[in-house]
Amino acid sequence: PNESEMYIPLIDDGLIEMKSADKPERLVASGLDLIHGTECGLWKKEVWGDSLRGRLSSPGRGPYSDGRGYAMLNGTPRGQYIGMEMHWFYHLLLLGRTNDNKDYISSFYWFEDKVRFDNREHPIMSPKELREARDDKSMSERDFRQNYLGEFLPMVAGEPILERYNPIIHVSEFEFNPAHKLYRTWDFGRNYPAITFHQLYRDEPWYILDEVLPFGEDLTDEELAYRVIEHTKQHYPNADVMDYGDHEAVQKQDARRASTAEMLHQKFGINLISRPTLKGDEPYAINQMNARLRIRPDQRPGIIIHRRCKIVQQCFAGGWFYQAGKSGDFEWIQDKVAEIHPMIDVFDSVKYFIMHVIKEQEQYQAKSDREQLTFKVDPMTGLDYVER
Repeated sequence: PNESEMYIPLIDDGLIEMKSADKPERLVASGLDLIHGTECGLWKKEVWGDSLRGRLSSPGRGPYSDGRGYAMLNGTPRGQYIGMEMHWFYHLLLLGRTNDNKDYISSFYWFEDKVRFDNREHPIMSPKELREARDDKSMSERDFRQNYLGEFLPMVAGEPILERYNPIIHVSEFEFNPAHKLYRTWDFGRNYPAITFHQLYRDEPWYILDEVLPFGEDLTDEELAYRVIEHTKQHYPNADVMDYGDHEAVQKQDARRASTAEMLHQKFGINLISRPTLKGDEPYAINQMNARLRIRPDQRPGIIIHRRCKIVQQCFAGGWFYQAGKSGDFEWIQDKVAEIHPMIDVFDSVKYFIMHVIKEQEQYQAKSDREQLTFKVDPMTGLDYVER
């Protein structure tokens, strides 16, 4: 090994180099087959995005036939956000948790799910060490959760919008019920499109079944629709589907071209239902989620999220927080969710379900109670309606 220049030559003409991430510009060079990064939570975003990521994409790299290099990145979480910008290391976690993204694999959540919430043994540390660390008065609860449990926590200054969320209570595995409607809600956010799948029937809890979140894939609306349709066919065959979404999808950007909603109908037979966004939609959606996170009289929570919905879980766990006010870091605009991607896109997708399905049901119920009308279910939409 060359100790002064920090490299080890290999007998097959390969080379192992040791580099510091302190100065990202010094990491730009020829292509690499493999990167092993440590303490990546402390890296500047430029280290990965500007200096290292591109070196793995050089032709003919990596040990496999896909011709790409590989990276193994580990480190201690340093929060979900830096200021109002998502931490790059946390963003990779989200990519690895996205069901349809096979280029990234995340194992960070092992600690969260298995240790913190299921009270299972830590895969590395002994129960004695964990107890002593938890009882250490010199260590904050936040430091313990980050350094020992590997949790990516919401930004310190932010105020989460959902205080009752508890993954032990609100996350489980359950089956799709083919006897009831499957609702898909679409947000066509550029770079961060978000489609979530729901079921809600009469007095049952609100079930969030699935998510299709192709973050960073730069899909066209047509490619996105094909992805969603194939996902639905695979996981929910013969489902009776209703689609709701962003009102901008019905707006024509060019008079000579079909709108997104028209394209969905013409090419895929999808009838996207939407309405203009109103000022009170966000506070109504927030209030609905907080109310339905309560435990019902039948001892079930009002919202149940399938374990596969990794990003939705992150949103409920604190990824959604109130927007900062203009006058200072510690003033927060209540009823206004911070516009941080991709969380705001997922929020909008869930909001469309609340405004189109939940609010409609509440209005029909209120009218039924007020006028003492017969309460029935529309076989076309699956929504409750009243009969005179």
